[in-house]
Amino acid sequence: MKNAMQKDFWREIGHTRSRFFSIMILVALSVAFLSGLKATAPDMKHTGDDYLDSLHLADIQVLSTLGLTDEDIAALRAQDKIEDAEGEYVIDAFASSDSLDAVVKVLSLTDRGISDVLLREGRMPERADECVVEENMLSLMSISIGDTITLTPGDDLSDALAQDTYTVVGTVRSPVYLAVERGTSTLGSGTVKAYLYLPREAFTLDYYTAAYVRVSGAEEMTAFYDDYDDYIDDVIDSLEDFGDARASLRHDELVDEATEKLDDAQKELDDAKAEADKELGDARKELDDARKELDDGWKEYDDGKQELADSRVKLDDAKAELEDGEQEYADGVKKYDQAVRDYEKGQKDYADGVKDYEKGAQQLADGESELEAGKENGLIPCGLGARDTLRLEAGMPLYGHEMTDDITPKQTGLGIFVKMDKADFIGKKAMEEIGTPSVKRCGLKMIGRGIARENCPVYAGDKLIGHTTSGTHCPYLGGAYAMAIVEKEPAPLGAQVEVEIRGKRVAAEVVKSQFYKRS
Repeated sequence: MKNAMQKDFWREIGHTRSRFFSIMILVALSVAFLSGLKATAPDMKHTGDDYLDSLHLADIQVLSTLGLTDEDIAALRAQDKIEDAEGEYVIDAFASSDSLDAVVKVLSLTDRGISDVLLREGRMPERADECVVEENMLSLMSISIGDTITLTPGDDLSDALAQDTYTVVGTVRSPVYLAVERGTSTLGSGTVKAYLYLPREAFTLDYYTAAYVRVSGAEEMTAFYDDYDDYIDDVIDSLEDFGDARASLRHDELVDEATEKLDDAQKELDDAKAEADKELGDARKELDDARKELDDGWKEYDDGKQELADSRVKLDDAKAELEDGEQEYADGVKKYDQAVRDYEKGQKDYADGVKDYEKGAQQLADGESELEAGKENGLIPCGLGARDTLRLEAGMPLYGHEMTDDITPKQTGLGIFVKMDKADFIGKKAMEEIGTPSVKRCGLKMIGRGIARENCPVYAGDKLIGHTTSGTHCPYLGGAYAMAIVEKEPAPLGAQVEVEIRGKRVAAEVVKSQFYKRS
């Protein structure tokens, strides 16, 4: 029976030899493919681990909302099973080139070899204004090695970098980023597109944003296996109490620093206020003396034109003393304002000090109003600054400001001096082509705090309706005034508008451009 089955088996094979050998070949290939897959995965893991070990990738990254100090890093190195630790600067920023912008991760280069980078092209940075970028960032931003990029960190870290512009000197690969994704960010679209590295001296932060930690014995293990993960997790668990203790110490340190800064700010505020009060008193006395001398000068002028020359000399001397007093006052106010700004950053509870300052400023304004009242007796300031202030108060346009090659006499309110019924004159054709002006010159009385100089945008609601042409503080009127070229319809007399001064909108009222009219 057995012999019969064997004979039948071999006879069947002989009849279907090709099919039999085909099946044998398929089975052999399947076994070989499966064996290759089983062998490839461990090889890939070991190859990846060798790459990470060559660049000394950190086993643990430590983060703190309060930042990390050199003392924190030293304490980390002293912990059990910690081979080495290094503070790291990691921030998000907008990277800008000539053509494109992108949100990038900005990291500091290592000093201790932890999480080192692999240079692919070019060279490593040698100066604080040089950087290396990941390879795909060149194509992402259409830049090449040797080009410059501009980095703009987020508002919370706006002063984290020593400068804005950096030269690309090479491309690198980082073991920190193995996947395609580069993480998320609070900037822009929320997605980080690339990463780059700067020398550590390019950062101005007084604390580290992260720390890289190497664990003793971890390098001998393969990073992609569970035993490595379990080992690292145990070390992380052992660092939890350490982290809580260091966080508490860091919190106390920051509180002490803030308290010290507040105390210093309060002292500077008090000193500045005292100095400002003294300078204000001195300036008021000098102003009173100058006003008396000016009154005497004008009396001499009224007595006769023969004494005009002598009167002018006295007037110039008085003006010089007046300007010196005003400069001393301005210097005092400047110092006081700086102290207030430092104070406001520290603590809102010092609002009483601000109120004292505003009261002093009001007293000063009242004093200036009293000084300006002397104009009723014929007091006329001289000099370029005073002349320009008088020009503005009288609503007189000035070429280069209210009058330019692009602003016609009709637009600036001088249409009465242009006789369109004349046969012809230079510029008549251009005036006819323009037709009825759609814009006008008007006066602005500043309601909010701020002085509008020339070329400040003017808004009616959210609509841009024109720009300022001249503006200053008018001592006699006791406030800030400006002239502007605006659209006619959105800005009738009495309308409320806003003037953008250094990025901040300040309320203003549309008034007649002749702010002061001598009776």
